Amino acid sequence: NIEYRDCFAHMTGVGGLGLWSTGFYAYRVTDRAAGVHYYNCKSTYAGQAPTMGHGFSATSANNVHWHECDAGWTNIDPQTGLANAYPGEGIGFAFDDFTHDSTITNCSSHNNVGAGIVAAHQGSNNTVTYNKITNNGSYGLVINGSPAGANNINVSNNTITKNTSHGIQGWSPTNGLVISTNRIANNGGYGIAFSASGMVGYSVVNNSISGNTLGATLNVVLG
Repeated sequence: NIEYRDCFAHMTGVGGLGLWSTGFYAYRVTDRAAGVHYYNCKSTYAGQAPTMGHGFSATSANNVHWHECDAGWTNIDPQTGLANAYPGEGIGFAFDDFTHDSTITNCSSHNNVGAGIVAAHQGSNNTVTYNKITNNGSYGLVINGSPAGANNINVSNNTITKNTSHGIQGWSPTNGLVISTNRIANNGGYGIAFSASGMVGYSVVNNSISGNTLGATLNVVLG
């Protein structure tokens, strides 16, 4: 194993010189046997440069695991408490393009400009469990298959509340998505929203969905 414990990243990208203004970044990690693990690490106010702002990010990676980590205020100006001037995505935790066999567990993603968690962007076999995702400026949690497809993503036992848009957004093409036993409440859009087509082989069961502005679900068949 490669392990990072009790690490802290603050205001990454200050001065506008950073290649990536991301708190913690795993790029082209291919250690399938042992994996790379982050324990109790914290990113605050990442995204202080005109690059892709994420609190935690993995790209073209396998076997990356975030445990009990915290991502907050990504792409927020610490002086004003508002979105900064940079065009980053402002995501708390992102399994970006082609990240596979990875997990986000017992983490907190809050008060970010963008989505709280992106569980897959053309990725497979990723798991997102027991996380708290709240007060983010876009979606709570995203599964994005476009364009190559996302497969076998497990989203379970998370608390997803008070995000500006949908609690969970699924974009096609996606196959084998499981959404179960989550509490999804008081978000600004639907509790769960899917693309109108291209979401296949999924299961949405035993979730508590309430108080979302636009209703419980869009383009979702429960069961």
